[in-house]
Amino acid sequence: MKFKEKIVKFMYGRYGIDDLYLFCFFLYIVLIILNLFFHNEILFYIELLLLIFMFYRAFSKQIYKRNLENQKFLRLKHQLLKPFFNMQRNYRDRKKYVYKKCHHCKTTLRLPLP
Repeated sequence: MKFKEKIVKFMYGRYGIDDLYLFCFFLYIVLIILNLFFHNEILFYIELLLLIFMFYRAFSKQIYKRNLENQKFLRLKHQLLKPFFNMQRNYRDRKKYVYKKCHHCKTTLRLPLP
């Protein structure tokens, strides 16, 4: 059996890689780069814990729980990035529309420019 087939067989029924894993991976890379400059023992242990967390999530067979964690992460990410998406939308539509927020219901209204 080839190596790739063995990996596929091993990963069958496991959760694998998702958005939270990728975020942790990029955070891990950033921490490694920071630790190259600062040589901090605390950063090393944070990296180690993050790496263990990443492998735990990727190889977990509790797919439902890992999916719920990922959904929570995606909701948080959306809430944090929403103002930037709104600024991008406002800039893109600046020649046709103006966006106003209703004081009573907090709904964003797209109004055409006169």
